Order: sequence, then structure tokens, then C-alpha cells
Amino acid sequence: MILYINGNFLTEPLTGVQQYAMAMLRQIDRMLLEEGFGGFCEAVLLVPQGAVCPMPLQFVQIKKVGHWRGNLWEQFEL
Repeated sequence: MILYINGNFLTEPLTGVQQYAMAMLRQIDRMLLEEGFGGFCEAVLLVPQGAVCPMPLQFVQIKKVGHWRGNLWEQFEL
């Protein structure tokens, strides 16, 4: 099973929503390691061009998708 994660929050100013999304992403990465989900589940963080992930991820893959950013990226390329 593949879990695709919308990484558009990485292109937005840091607010509570973005902090919560990063905390969830860290927890998913931890679960893939600690809970043994890595054997049957993989997670892919889909991000627009220019997005930077501010934290190291061991098991969540980061994949750049498309050419736009913001709502256009989310609606047409994601």
C-alpha cells in the first residue's frame, strides 16, 4: 500500500496548520520505523517545485511533482 501525502504546506508561511502537518509527517516517518509498517506500507510526500522539507525523513520519500505552486499545483498537478 502507498500513502501519498500532499506536501503543499511546505511552501506556505509557518503557522499552526503547517506545524501540525509537520508533526504528523514526523509521526508517520516514526511509525514506518518503529511499528513495522514499512514492510507493507510506503509513504510518499508529494511536493511542488521549490518546496523544502525542513526536517530529515528516513522512511517517507519526497517526490517533486509538476511545475506550478499553490492552488494551481494542488488542483491540476497533484
